[in-house]
Amino acid sequence: MVSLLLIPQAFAGGGDSSAAPMVPLLWGLFLVGFVYITAHFVVERLQKRYLFASGVEYIALGVGLSYLAVFHHRETYIPAVTFAVGWIGLMFGLKLPFRQLFRNGAALRLALTEFVFVGLGLGAIFSALLYFFVEANLASCIICGGILGATALATSSSAIDVVYQRFPTVESHVINLLHQGTKINNIISILFFSVLLCTYRREHILGDMYQHAQLEGGMLIALVTIVFGYLLSKLYSVFLIENDSENSRFLAITGFICFAAGAAVYVEIPVLLLMMFMGLGFAKKHKESIISMMQGSQKPVILILLIFAGVQLENVALGTASWMLLGFLVLRFLSKALASWLSSYGSTIRADIFRGNLAQGEISLAIAFSFQLIDGPAADMAYALAIASVAFYEFLSPRWLRDLLIDIGEIREDIAIIREG
Repeated sequence: MVSLLLIPQAFAGGGDSSAAPMVPLLWGLFLVGFVYITAHFVVERLQKRYLFASGVEYIALGVGLSYLAVFHHRETYIPAVTFAVGWIGLMFGLKLPFRQLFRNGAALRLALTEFVFVGLGLGAIFSALLYFFVEANLASCIICGGILGATALATSSSAIDVVYQRFPTVESHVINLLHQGTKINNIISILFFSVLLCTYRREHILGDMYQHAQLEGGMLIALVTIVFGYLLSKLYSVFLIENDSENSRFLAITGFICFAAGAAVYVEIPVLLLMMFMGLGFAKKHKESIISMMQGSQKPVILILLIFAGVQLENVALGTASWMLLGFLVLRFLSKALASWLSSYGSTIRADIFRGNLAQGEISLAIAFSFQLIDGPAADMAYALAIASVAFYEFLSPRWLRDLLIDIGEIREDIAIIREG
């Protein structure tokens, strides 16, 4: 209401140039409030009824805020994005049952096959396409194409969550396999994109900027990042006092995320990798209390990622972006189908298991934000493809999972029809 009352006054400023910058900001506040209220009261009901994952509306909001020029400079919102990426990485690391994951042979087999065909395969294809159609810098295109492959490999459990909201009594061994496969996929995608990002180098020589890749140095930087993240968890554990109030501990972990993520951006190392291994390094007795403390704030953090994912979209050639996006969506679907089909040979994995793990979510978004560290049109194009892919697959993936469970017989088709009616 405050923004609605102030907007006419901002317009009425007329010749007062000091009032002009307020107009986009007030419109931005109005749009954020309107979309959030609409999503809360309308989208969540439609989500349960028609089985889709929300999030597209917030990306669209971000595009609108960018159009209104609410954020004139990238530097104004990079700290918020960095904090959100650090938060997501820490939560992912805290929740990882690392030793148990790699004991599941079926999930590991499926994840490694997907890495070959989705991560490496799509990465190679789009590295070539970016080089021939977007930017004639081979090193930059290989890194951007590889990171794009990592966003395609990363998956989300959002579709499972939506299906459980509709069918809370469903019990499925397939869903357990998808949960474990999702975690392994995300570990591999974070490691893969981190090594690629660490190889990226840019140098200014005689006023010109040169981009190149240095594989040996990149591997070393990634290893140092892993060790540093683990040591940070031990350092923070020293400050954990059992008798402290939850508010004090929440402020402490928030401050620590700001420090660690900010330092990572400053020295240009992957925030997601650092925070994931920081989360893994905590002792089990500390993990449970930190997770319960951070859990309630995860939704607003994902909201930040979604909005600024739209804000950060740059202008790209529409014609080139359109056919590349169509190709990316189709090839991701086909490469996941091929990986599932090959993984099913000699195992209990269904050949169509890929229908259950097509969703992309916060890990894909967090990886996509790494394109901000790379200069050039290839990075802008790859980022646009990654964000559009997240929006597309998040929207449709719950229905594909529901259809898979119906085919397996773990959801009765007549009950599904009744609940949709």
